[in-house]
Amino acid sequence: MNGRCYRTIKAEGVLYQLPDATYRYDGDVTANEVHDKVREAVKATRLKGGIIVTESAGSVVSGLKRA
Repeated sequence: MNGRCYRTIKAEGVLYQLPDATYRYDGDVTANEVHDKVREAVKATRLKGGIIVTESAGSVVSGLKRA
């Protein structure tokens, strides 16, 4: 494996810092719909927050505490 892990993402030619928190949404909606829901939640806190929405075909988990 030759890849590296980064706390940044490049989108549309711009390098962005990834947000500190990660949340999971499970539902039958588009990425844009999830983004809009999250943006409304961030607005409700009156805090600033960056948002990135991705789609996943699966996850590999290690070292997480059980909920």
